[in-house]
Amino acid sequence: MQFNRAMKAVNWHKDFGERNVVPTAILGGVYSMKSLLHAQTRGLSLFWAHELLDFTAWIGRTRAE
Repeated sequence: MQFNRAMKAVNWHKDFGERNVVPTAILGGVYSMKSLLHAQTRGLSLFWAHELLDFTAWIGRTRAE
């Protein structure tokens, strides 16, 4: 994972507010614990790429009507 992507999460929180945006990364593969922790401490929520259909269905259920 590139560190600059995690830094975007910091900027998005500054620009849009923590209640209005949830910076997220969908991951597949193997990453070092250092990289994962770095991303999380900068506000990036991490999800693994398995069962993407279930994940997208969950997102669809969270939308306001």
